[in-house]
Amino acid sequence: MANAQSNQFILHPPPDYYLSEKIIDTITKSVVHRVYWTENDVSQSKDFGEGELDTTLKYCEMLRKLRRDGKNIEFITIASEIPNCVSLDGVDVVNADYNWKKRRK
Repeated sequence: MANAQSNQFILHPPPDYYLSEKIIDTITKSVVHRVYWTENDVSQSKDFGEGELDTTLKYCEMLRKLRRDGKNIEFITIASEIPNCVSLDGVDVVNADYNWKKRRK
């Protein structure tokens, strides 16, 4: 372990640690989004297709502007999903000795 004064301690992640730009671009373009909000205490939603993150964010900002202008709009949020994902939700691989506990002592 290097001391705090030394610049010798530098982490070098393995070459495959970082996703390539091509993979990130593919993932980003395949994500679909849904905006949820309430207007006059009625739940609303609007779907956005693959690659429409910019449009989704602009729509949310438009809703926030309407709220600032006095419309009764609340709880604006975005949910995103990769529709053709084949892996399990959450963490699906753990060490054999892993024992989850709500509280660790």
